[in-house]
Amino acid sequence: MAVKKLSPPKLKVHQGPEAEKILLASVAEIVGELTGVRLGEKQSHMVASRFRKRLIDLRMRRPQEYVSYFNENTEAETQALVSLLTTHHTFFFREFTHFEFLRDQGLAALVAAAKKRGQSKLRFWSAACSRGHEVYSLALFLDFHLKKIDPTFTFEIVGTDVDPKSVSIAQNGVYHRKDIISIPALYMGDHWARGTGEIADYAKVKASIKSRCKFQTQNLLDISRTKSEAPFDAIFCRNVFIYFSPAQIKLITENLLQCLRPDGYFFVGVSESLGGVDLPMKNVGIAIYERSDSARLTKVSGVSAKPTPAPAAVSVAAKPKLTRVLAVDDSGTVHSLLRQILRPEYGFEIVGKALNGLEAAEFLKKNTVDVMTLDIHMPEQTGIEYLEKNFRRGHPPVVMISSVSRDNADLAVRALQLGASDYVEKPALNQLQEQGDQIRTKLSCAVINHGLEEKVVARVDQEFKAALQIKAPDTCFRIVMAGPGDRKKIDHLIREFTGDQPPTVFLMDGLEQALPAVAKDLSSLSGRSIELIEGASNTLSNNQFYVADFKNQFSHLKARYGSRRTSILIFGRFASSIMSKIAEWPGHVLLEDMGRGASDEKNIKASDILPATSFGYVSTEYLGAGDGK
Repeated sequence: MAVKKLSPPKLKVHQGPEAEKILLASVAEIVGELTGVRLGEKQSHMVASRFRKRLIDLRMRRPQEYVSYFNENTEAETQALVSLLTTHHTFFFREFTHFEFLRDQGLAALVAAAKKRGQSKLRFWSAACSRGHEVYSLALFLDFHLKKIDPTFTFEIVGTDVDPKSVSIAQNGVYHRKDIISIPALYMGDHWARGTGEIADYAKVKASIKSRCKFQTQNLLDISRTKSEAPFDAIFCRNVFIYFSPAQIKLITENLLQCLRPDGYFFVGVSESLGGVDLPMKNVGIAIYERSDSARLTKVSGVSAKPTPAPAAVSVAAKPKLTRVLAVDDSGTVHSLLRQILRPEYGFEIVGKALNGLEAAEFLKKNTVDVMTLDIHMPEQTGIEYLEKNFRRGHPPVVMISSVSRDNADLAVRALQLGASDYVEKPALNQLQEQGDQIRTKLSCAVINHGLEEKVVARVDQEFKAALQIKAPDTCFRIVMAGPGDRKKIDHLIREFTGDQPPTVFLMDGLEQALPAVAKDLSSLSGRSIELIEGASNTLSNNQFYVADFKNQFSHLKARYGSRRTSILIFGRFASSIMSKIAEWPGHVLLEDMGRGASDEKNIKASDILPATSFGYVSTEYLGAGDGK
């Protein structure tokens, strides 16, 4: 069923400083009445931020404008509010510990129980499926593992959600490329196809997976529609109980347990607990439950009240207590963040670190690890060079963690072709912690699959691969803030630039008299012509490098090229007065990773903080992404 067919009351116009607060409370109350979802103080920030985005989408500035709009379009806008406030953040293979439980013991136990019933099909229910990520994650997982347990078995997954728009997206099965790259390569398979034309940045799940999944709109407080399809071997209801009262949680859980086989599993979010709910179930894993007393549950059509005999114990191969990791990256900040992400409480231990491929090879001569993370851009020996030289049978599995786009044909796809098990795009460093679950999931998958199958780059990765290029350099500009001690970094940066490039100016402070010698030295070092800018009338050319004095030239350059799409690279540290001046030029700012504190960035907003070895790639990627616009 869809949300309740109620006629919400008309919104009232309020004036004064409390107008928006009152309107938000009214909006939350309407959605709560329709869906049962409780939007209280804990959700107030989410409600406010999403509602303000709604006003922007509707091109409205004042709450009073929205009141009039709502009252004139009540039915359509009510559905929009339900979608806006009940759609929760999710991603593929979220909370992988549940998938590990199924892989290590749960799935084999369900198969054994089904065989005793004379059945060869497992049925799963994702009871708060949002936009389908959980359903398709389960389907990809089952497609891979179920055939290894018993190739005669099939599966079916039902996904339900209160939001019709989310259900429609799930049914469509089309996701942005940035969404699907979080799927471990182990499960990607040949189940995705790239879109064409206007949806070329999207991928669609193929019938091999989609045909086993079905979706329908349903409120968790009234599950009669799906209840008629019971029983299920496992039910997932994760990360939604925060939006319900304790009484509602008990009611929902009891109704869902009625739809679960006595030998089935019930999954909730890992941050949720049902310990205070007085219902017949026992905890068998992290946020995983079994029914423990079917007699106390009301009999439901299709669900036997007689417990199924417990399946024989399934032998599970012991796995290391902690997964030992070698982290290879030339960024001290990345090493620090990885130590936070890969902690013992998550089942990982970083036993070694290296700043480049050469150090990694030396470490592995004397030490054993279960898995290795590897950056691409590093001094002395890059990640690609390391794989070319060292990756052979018997080498620990490798997961790339790099600022290079997953779709880069020359670097990312090349790393996968050379044997890397998986790839994680390194976001801005201040967001890397948010990627912790994806990194842990991909490392775990790399370990369990190591040596079992030949590594093949997924077809969808091949379809999305692209060369790195700047199509319209005439509309772009690049500034590099550097000093005399950055000689080798500048040489490395220049050698990184291939294909058409915009004018690139190295600005230096306080070296006006020495700049002719600096230009000559850099030209000799790099083998490229480095010209000196001395006046304000220079016309700068594409594919040409320049040296200039910051004090004399910055304002002239900004006046002439400030409207272009600009990439600003900053080696080392500069005085606050200089950083404040640079901040006046709108652009994509990269700071060199030097263990910076917040005080180092107070005068400028950085797009990212990176080792200098990554500057060339990230700068070219940014300028190329603009496509001249």
